[in-house]
Amino acid sequence: MKVSKRSKQVAETIQQQLMAGGMETVMSWGVSRWSVGELEDKRPFLALDVNGLLHQGETRIILEWSDTYTVQNLTEGQVIKEQSDVYFDEVTSVVDLFVEYPGSDEEYRAAIDKIFNYG
Repeated sequence: MKVSKRSKQVAETIQQQLMAGGMETVMSWGVSRWSVGELEDKRPFLALDVNGLLHQGETRIILEWSDTYTVQNLTEGQVIKEQSDVYFDEVTSVVDLFVEYPGSDEEYRAAIDKIFNYG
């Protein structure tokens, strides 16, 4: 699927905004692939293949006509979680809540303990 130069530029900007929000946070998502796409109505998006604590699969960050983002988690091509009206300075935090961090340090530690059979 061929995407426009504008979509590639938008995806690059999204990636820069994610990294500016915290490189360590982005690394915790276990991203194995970054890709650019366009929806049927030509809205550009950045897709990440993630391997996080909360989600394993595709996470999309879509630029909306209102200059905000919609963040989606997808499983087998179906949207399973979505948040709209995300501003650029919130995008890393929202993706982190979708992919890796359950919302509190206590919940995060409990989830890690469960995975590694610590508790």
